[in-house]
Amino acid sequence: MKTEPIDSFAVGQVYTHDTMRSALSVGNLGGIRPSIDAQGRLRQIAIVTSDEDCARSISRNPYADQIENDVLTFTASGREGNQVLSGMNKRLVEQYEVPTPFFGFANTGRQMYRFLGLLQLLRHYPDVQADRKGKLRNVWMFEFRIHSQPTVIRIQQAKDIVDVLFRESSSGTRSADDQQTCPSEIRSQDSLRIESLRSQMLSISPRDFEHLVAKLFAASGFTQVRTTQYQGDGGIDVNAYVAAGKRVFRRNTRPSAGQTLEAYGRKY
Repeated sequence: MKTEPIDSFAVGQVYTHDTMRSALSVGNLGGIRPSIDAQGRLRQIAIVTSDEDCARSISRNPYADQIENDVLTFTASGREGNQVLSGMNKRLVEQYEVPTPFFGFANTGRQMYRFLGLLQLLRHYPDVQADRKGKLRNVWMFEFRIHSQPTVIRIQQAKDIVDVLFRESSSGTRSADDQQTCPSEIRSQDSLRIESLRSQMLSISPRDFEHLVAKLFAASGFTQVRTTQYQGDGGIDVNAYVAAGKRVFRRNTRPSAGQTLEAYGRKY
């Protein structure tokens, strides 16, 4: 069946694989799909992550990309072995210097893609993860701000749109000079147990993780432990009291790369 051409993407709208690929002139496979013009210059990139509810992606990779509020945490290309900041991965950091449209999509399965909005690279950093075979490896992580406004992006105007968006929100970004140039050395084999536990934690849904943290607070001796409503909670997911007038609350829904559970509590 012939794919009908489109000239724009609407946030939240679902598109077929062929429609997305044809409209942006990108490749068939991969989470990072650059579009290059005849002179070898980068026109735009399609970033494809997995839908949060896609169980297949979690079973395939416990470090599935995460979307929390308006931030996408994205693992670089390369499923096995150490990742390097070259090829398509290196194309991502070019956005620091040249505002280039990155179109974000969530793969909902069955060759269908939900448009998230334009993505702005906030920072990238090295991390260590256990791969699907249980071996530790160096990886690169990228954090993107998801711009859901404007809600409709005309492809031909995307470059002008990111120029404005990035200029207005540049105060929250980090330049390429702030980043480490290579991953740190892989840690000892004892870290494999930690990575195994972390991968299990990352496979828990955000809602269930809130309840897990609440149970841990209760088991640690805190009183009046309760979770807040799942959405619209102002970033406070769990309230708990350790003594009169002292409250602990957790601001993040899930542990991000490189963080441990101890980083979540703040005491007052």
